[in-house]
Amino acid sequence: MDMSRFQNFGKTITSSITPFAARTTQFMRETLGQADDKTQLPSDYLELEKRVDALKQVHQQLLAITTQYEQEKYALACEQVGETRIQQDQQIASRFNAAFNTTLSTNINFAQKARKNVENARLTLDAAKSKAKNGGLGFAPIAGRKENLDEEHLTEEQRAEIETAEDEFVGCTEEAVGVMKNVLDTPEPLRNLADLVQAQLEFHKKAFEIYSELAPLIDSLQVEQEASYRKSRDEGA
Repeated sequence: MDMSRFQNFGKTITSSITPFAARTTQFMRETLGQADDKTQLPSDYLELEKRVDALKQVHQQLLAITTQYEQEKYALACEQVGETRIQQDQQIASRFNAAFNTTLSTNINFAQKARKNVENARLTLDAAKSKAKNGGLGFAPIAGRKENLDEEHLTEEQRAEIETAEDEFVGCTEEAVGVMKNVLDTPEPLRNLADLVQAQLEFHKKAFEIYSELAPLIDSLQVEQEASYRKSRDEGA
């Protein structure tokens, strides 16, 4: 086979690959362990990702618990404690759940999208580097071919493609850092938690007052019942 025709055919295929396909190819090569180079994200960016993931998990776990309050609103409606519990549930649903869900669906989701943009930009960058390294093909190099990405080995087109991808990667990373810092710095989640604690505190305080009034009455009834029981046993003897 004429190698020049084969190489031209390969270049034709490569030029038709969309950015999405290039990212997908790069992602599959990385997943299969066939990618030699992977652009490393800054350590402060990775730390922000971990903190945002932790914050997202807290939101999801707490909501998984507190949304149960909304499902129990009328279970104890005929008793004082039940009514107090209903008041607590309403406060949690309106002041905590709504706000926490808003944070999860807006700020944290914005951060997730920004991180996805970073990942897409990195895959595009590494796909461009891989294509340049492998002689214009966005796949593994032909056996025996020397892999090299030195500046002098790049064509103007390859250099421009890599520089554009690098600029996009840096821009997306900087934007994601700003978004994630905003998510972590906002005091809103702590205000929401304060509302949750206050609602539970009010419920337990009122429940304590109700049971504190009830306990002496039950103790008095218990003493009378025991006295009556002993008297009936003595008379029966």
